[in-house]
Amino acid sequence: MDKIEKPTRIFLGSFFTIFGLNGLVMISTGNGFIPMPAPTESFAIIMGHLLAVKFIMPVAKIIQVGSGIMLLNNKFINLALVLLAPILFSIVAAHLVASDFAGVGFGLLAFVAWTVLIYLRRQEFIFFLKK
Repeated sequence: MDKIEKPTRIFLGSFFTIFGLNGLVMISTGNGFIPMPAPTESFAIIMGHLLAVKFIMPVAKIIQVGSGIMLLNNKFINLALVLLAPILFSIVAAHLVASDFAGVGFGLLAFVAWTVLIYLRRQEFIFFLKK
């Protein structure tokens, strides 16, 4: 199990730490350290609305960075996975619906990694499904 869990955890932790930090830099300076292509019109509208509510994007990015660090440090992994679930859903949904599938590959890759970690830890999450 560790042969699969460790690299998957490191990938997902790195993914959210790097892209979360890029998002925080982008929110504060207007440009991130990772160049992004110009968004489609519908994706720009979604992002504009999210940025108009001043606290949503910074909180989401802080959760991404914090969860990524938890995964990289192998601490509070279950908490990190629970915190990342709605953020990951939003990333994949926004890219599928509004960006003409541009950028959805990274989101789907992160979703697969998240799903693998949830599956490997399924015994620790089974209580969510019990009455």
